[in-house]
Amino acid sequence: QQQQQQQQQQLQQQQRRPALSEFRRWALLRFGHAEAAFRALDLAGGSGRLGAGDFTEALRKHGCRVESPHDVFLQLDVHRRGAVGMADFLEALGQPVVELPRPLPLSGGPRPAPTPAARPRRAAGRGSASGSPLFGATA
Repeated sequence: QQQQQQQQQQLQQQQRRPALSEFRRWALLRFGHAEAAFRALDLAGGSGRLGAGDFTEALRKHGCRVESPHDVFLQLDVHRRGAVGMADFLEALGQPVVELPRPLPLSGGPRPAPTPAARPRRAAGRGSASGSPLFGATA
């Protein structure tokens, strides 16, 4: 019985894949990048999570006509939390999640700004050793 349920779940997942492919194609054509698509579909004003109802409403608002928005949502919600975050969304649409390195903290507090190096002064006369910029002026 358990094996039969697993087979049925696998079959359902395979049937949902075309809906996800169709959604992926639409999202990338419409928004250019998966991150931009997620931000546009996040109707809750930047909550960072898409619930099933919000997702379906956002698709309708933006003119997406996938066959089954609910099936798309189920494929996006791989952890079955009832909501999809940015990382899961990007992963499902095949775009890598890029984490930028954080700047290292400065040790010992802020450092003073570097001062410009002193420029050597040129002597008035040229041609004599005393007037050479290498030897400096003599008094």
